Amino acid sequence: MIFYAPGNEKNETVFTAETVRKGVKEFLLKYSAPTSLSPKALPLSNFVTVISLHSGSEGEKYMKEFLKEKEWTGRVVFVTNDDN
Repeated sequence: MIFYAPGNEKNETVFTAETVRKGVKEFLLKYSAPTSLSPKALPLSNFVTVISLHSGSEGEKYMKEFLKEKEWTGRVVFVTNDDN
């Protein structure tokens, strides 16, 4: 599990979203099967990124739009202050 709290203001999420997306992709490609060199690597489906945001915030709106436009490696789960 990777936990990511990008912030609730749009400028905070804009600042971190692309860098974190690239970092998660690189990490998962290195440590998950079938791209990992380790014979004990777990499949990519075992990894999840949890993105925590305040419900209805500008940050939440931006991240949902960002994910529609950009591919995120692995599963993504959103949690908010309403349903954490």
